[in-house]
Amino acid sequence: MKARVIRVVLAALMIMSIAALVSCDFFTGFWDPLAMKSYYLYAACYSSDSVWAYEIDARTGALTKIGDYRQANASCLAVDPAGKFVYVTNAWAPSKLWAYTINADTGALTPVSDSPLAAGTDSSSVTGDPTGRFVYVATGGSKVVAYTIDAGTGTPTPMADSPFETGMAPSGIATVKIGH
Repeated sequence: MKARVIRVVLAALMIMSIAALVSCDFFTGFWDPLAMKSYYLYAACYSSDSVWAYEIDARTGALTKIGDYRQANASCLAVDPAGKFVYVTNAWAPSKLWAYTINADTGALTPVSDSPLAAGTDSSSVTGDPTGRFVYVATGGSKVVAYTIDAGTGTPTPMADSPFETGMAPSGIATVKIGH
C-alpha cells in the first residue's frame, strides 16, 4: 500500500511540475515512475527560444537539467504515451511543429527528419491521442491542424482534410480515451 501511495504522489508531482512549466496539454496514459529506469521533464521556454530537458529524481522529484535545445518561440509541447517522441510548437506566425526523438538512456532530444512542418498561425496548444498515432495543434486562426505519426520514426505527416475549423482562437486542446 505504501509503494502505491508513493507512486501516486510521484505521479502527481510530475503532472504538477509539467503544468507549472508548460501551459499546454500533454498525452495521457499509464505512467509508473518507480518501474522506469529514468524519467524526464521537458519545458517549452518561449523567452529563451528553447526546449529544456530535465531528469527527474524518482525518489525526491527534484529536477536535474540535462540539456537545452534551440527552438524559436517554443510555446507548447507534448510527449507521446510511449515516451519516445516530443512534439513542440512555436507561438508566432507562421507556426511550425517540431518533432524530436527521446534517447531512452539519457533523455536527450534529436530532431526528427522532415521537421519542422507548417502548423497554421499562432499555435496555442499541442496534444496527441492516447494511442500515439495522431498529433493536433490548435491555432489562433480558429483551426486545429492534424497529423498522423509514424510509430517507428515519430515523423508527423499532415492529415488529409486538415486543418479543421474550430471556434474563435482555441487556447487549449486535449484528447481522451473513454472506456478500456
